Amino acid sequence: ERHLWYDFLKSYPVQFKRQYSVGPYIVDFYCFQAKLIIELDGSQHYDPKVQEYDKKRTDYLESLQLQVVRFSNSDVLQHFDSVCQAIDMAAKARFAAGPTPIGAGRRALSTAYYSRVQSPHPPPAGAPSPQGEGFVVRYSSERQTEI
Repeated sequence: ERHLWYDFLKSYPVQFKRQYSVGPYIVDFYCFQAKLIIELDGSQHYDPKVQEYDKKRTDYLESLQLQVVRFSNSDVLQHFDSVCQAIDMAAKARFAAGPTPIGAGRRALSTAYYSRVQSPHPPPAGAPSPQGEGFVVRYSSERQTEI
C-alpha cells in the first residue's frame, strides 16, 4: 500500500486520498473527481467469509455510484508498472464516461477486478479463466476484456 501511494498515487494528476472514510467503510484509496476507489487485497481476501464481506461492502460503495478496482498485494509488488497503468486507464475511463446521475447506475463499469494472468493467487470463486498476457479485467456484469 505504501509503495503504490508514495510512488504513484500521491503525485497522480488527480488527487487521491489514502485511508478515506466512505460511509461506514474505510477504503485504501479514493479519488473524488473520478469517483474511483482502489483496494489492495492480501491473501485473506480469498477466504469465502471475507469475500462475502467484500461483496457487501462493494455493493454499498457501488450504490453511491463509485467504481471499486481491486488488485492483489502481490501484483502491486511484482507488476507495479502494470498496476499503475491499469489505475490510470480506470481513472481516464471514468472521466471519459462523464458524470453519472445518482440512481442512473453504470453497473457494467462499477466494479472491476484486475488480476495478473500469472498471479500466484487463485482467482476469486466464479471468476472467468484469464486468457493471454497482461491483466484481465472482470466487471461485475461478467463482461471481460484484456488490457
